[in-house]
Amino acid sequence: MKDEETASRNAAEHTPQTGPRAEMSAALAGVGLVATVGVPVFINYWIVRIRWEYMEAFPEAAKPPTISRAMSDIPLGAQMGTWLSICAVLMVIGAGIVSLLYVRTARALPCSERQRRRLALMGLGIVAIQVPVSIGMVVQAVYSLSVNNDLHMFGSYLLFISAALGQIVSIIACSAILRHAEASPAPDSHGLIHPTAARVRNWFAGVALLLVIFYLFLFIAKDTSLSSDWLYETYVTVEIMVIAAFMAYLMFHGVEFVRILWRHGRSAAASRKPASPAEGR
Repeated sequence: MKDEETASRNAAEHTPQTGPRAEMSAALAGVGLVATVGVPVFINYWIVRIRWEYMEAFPEAAKPPTISRAMSDIPLGAQMGTWLSICAVLMVIGAGIVSLLYVRTARALPCSERQRRRLALMGLGIVAIQVPVSIGMVVQAVYSLSVNNDLHMFGSYLLFISAALGQIVSIIACSAILRHAEASPAPDSHGLIHPTAARVRNWFAGVALLLVIFYLFLFIAKDTSLSSDWLYETYVTVEIMVIAAFMAYLMFHGVEFVRILWRHGRSAAASRKPASPAEGR
């Protein structure tokens, strides 16, 4: 009898089954939209502002500053550090809601239980890798170069390495979900992940990884015989591009959150609409 139960359980784990339709509340989608789109936009605003303020404070500076140098040398840097620390926490929350998109989509896809668990774990990797990214953000924000150079650099390395790994995690999770969704008769009907948005995220994650390689080359080259004013200016410019590209894979989940909010709005409007002229009077 036990052998039959075990065989039945194993068969269920390996047999493709269609799960319940994936859903997410409007409130959760709204928080996700703010945390994954609004927060990165706010961070980019501070990056541009801190460099602009630095150049106004030091017009005689021969070279544009790195973000770390700008935060260290002007009073506004402390204020930016506080906001970055808050943003780091919000981005973990946003990544957690993004992971929930993948977990609920995995449950809805027509595949076996084992495959669903594997897809869900891949999705949870997004929030898992965001934790060290956010820790790095807080460390480098709290400990500027003028406060503790070693801790600031540790935070920077932790942020960049973890964020680069985050692009790989995103590509793996998106590709796995896409592969299973596209194998079903209606790829867009089961989950919360939009196939086109997933492909765009994969493309941006690939671009981010290429930028990381280029940035690493510039980071090393600026302290060698290859160093020049042009190379240094390219280095500080690419730094901003890399940070923006790192956040792009989270930002593009805004597509899913907007679709969820639109769907809830449409359902609410339909429920308020009178069923017949008699009901409307």
